[in-house]
Amino acid sequence: MNPIWTGKSEDYPVKKEKIQILEGNGKILEKKVNNSSRNYIIQAYTPLKMVDYTFYFPGWNLYIDNRPAPIEFQDPNQRGVITYQVPPGRHTIDLKFEDTRVRRLGKIISLFSIISFSVLFLFRRKITINK
Repeated sequence: MNPIWTGKSEDYPVKKEKIQILEGNGKILEKKVNNSSRNYIIQAYTPLKMVDYTFYFPGWNLYIDNRPAPIEFQDPNQRGVITYQVPPGRHTIDLKFEDTRVRRLGKIISLFSIISFSVLFLFRRKITINK
């Protein structure tokens, strides 16, 4: 069940390190990797092309120095995984999996449904007890 923009997940090599510099000259100074977020501090001596070996899916957002930045996932050599450009300098990179509008709407509908079901269940039970 892969997105259409990736190949088969079995065809991708397993990488021990989640992040790598593909092009340019720089250093990864700090890394913090969680399931739904990544935080890196990068020193870029030249413009960098970075890869995070995470399959792109809507909801992944990139921030460079707390400013939104574009994610590329159609690179023919890194098809389906998150790649991005970093300008020269020292930067904080935040890659976060956040709610999309559709996902947020789904959560609201689910919460409303749970509350409605609970109220109806308690109301029905109260009527049954009073009879």
